[in-house]
Amino acid sequence: MSIHCLPRTLSPLEPAAQARLMLLVRLRWLFVAVCWVLAALGLFGAHLPVEGVALAGLALLALNLATLCALRRRQVAWLTPRGIFLQLLADTLALSVLVQQTGGLASPAVGAYLVPIALGANLLPRAGCWAMFACAVASYSVQALLPSRVPHVHGVAAFTLHQAGMWLTVVAAAALLAGFLARAADLLRRCERELATAREAVLHQERLVALAGLASTTAHELATPLATMSVTLEDLAADAALPAALRGDVAQLGRQLARCRTAMETLASAAGVARGGNARRMPLAEWLAELADQWRIRQPQVRVDLECDSAHTVVAEQSLGHTLQWLLDHAASLAPAAVSLAARVEADSLQIAVRDCGARVPEALRDAMRDPTQSHGELSHATIARLGGRLDARPFRGGTELVITLPLAALSP
Repeated sequence: MSIHCLPRTLSPLEPAAQARLMLLVRLRWLFVAVCWVLAALGLFGAHLPVEGVALAGLALLALNLATLCALRRRQVAWLTPRGIFLQLLADTLALSVLVQQTGGLASPAVGAYLVPIALGANLLPRAGCWAMFACAVASYSVQALLPSRVPHVHGVAAFTLHQAGMWLTVVAAAALLAGFLARAADLLRRCERELATAREAVLHQERLVALAGLASTTAHELATPLATMSVTLEDLAADAALPAALRGDVAQLGRQLARCRTAMETLASAAGVARGGNARRMPLAEWLAELADQWRIRQPQVRVDLECDSAHTVVAEQSLGHTLQWLLDHAASLAPAAVSLAARVEADSLQIAVRDCGARVPEALRDAMRDPTQSHGELSHATIARLGGRLDARPFRGGTELVITLPLAALSP
């Protein structure tokens, strides 16, 4: 299996590749420490070839320093699957020197070959993992052809040292595998959670698309009959033969048709239709006053207090106005006497608050804020999300304040 099948470029994001490479660097430091401990034992009388073990440690040290220098210089080639494979291959060769110097096939350090295999399974694609497995098995098999540098020494002390090495190797391999398996399980659970969240988002988007399509179709179907009725009413109003008793009714029908056209434009805007060049631009305070006047027609018994001292000019976003009227309806259900509509500009954001004197947020609005798929609030949530904002609820002077926070650029002319 050739390493040419491994990609030369980064498939993941660079920070993730750096994190994987740092894991390899930390484990390599551990093996450098083990090599030097064994070399120290050889100096103090253990039957170990000091030169060979120290040479393996120096090789791993040099490789680690080169890796850190490459990371500092942001050399991307070291982060690719091919670069990581070549580093693991160098680690395997250094481990082979360590195993050959500490007993060959009978070395207690043979379990160290599991480390590059486990790292390959974690850091490399499938082809690289199997190539790393083949290299590790081949390196261990070659030990049978090489002479052992450690003499076969009888005695309790030598056998105890051998057992201690085997115990240490098994413990290290078990800890490494347990760590990798735990990490893989955590990663799998996180991916499942992200997948479930993404699936819910897709379903929500599909509902929005379907609802937007229905709204757009309805607005299109209503446009022609509304235009026909408007022309007919204009002709009736211009007819001199129309009795004076009917002129008031014709005028009232004209006002109702104007409200129908406004509702139709709100549907089209909420469906995601981009605002055209004829979108109205007006001062923020004037726009809010107009929204309050429109809402008073439906709720004449509720007083609306306006608070806005901003001189900013905004685009009169009809779908946002519909959302504010939806919030005013909920506020009026808690405080039938009076509600307030306030706006303030802070830095680059616009905050529009709907306040009431009720005791708590109504349960219907609480559910709609928790679950944007509630039908009566779905378009309102979609409007706020489309403008890059959010909706928050918080206590305010014994009542509730519902705040829409938007980037000011979203309503800039």
